Amino acid sequence: SFVVYLVHEKSSNGKHQQLLSGVGPTMYWVNSYVWDMINFLVPLIACACIFEGFAVASYSGGNLSAVLALLFLYGACMTPFMYCLEVFFSVASTAYVTLIVGNIF
Repeated sequence: SFVVYLVHEKSSNGKHQQLLSGVGPTMYWVNSYVWDMINFLVPLIACACIFEGFAVASYSGGNLSAVLALLFLYGACMTPFMYCLEVFFSVASTAYVTLIVGNIF
């Protein structure tokens, strides 16, 4: 879902307008990444609550920190990867479905 906003911005020239108004490319991508990671933390915290709530030994207790670190690092790595694939799409819904299917398999 991280790529949907970027593809929409590209197709509606929102990214171009931001770059023309003085936002540097580095600042644009850093802000996009930080915002996506903040949005990623919400379901990550929900998962932590669910894991602790159901007290499954594999995911809670002493293993919870390792599981959360693994999930966080997955999100931290996959977000920039999705950004790299954004250039191949011009329709946001096509990008979303294609990348979700690609992540499943």
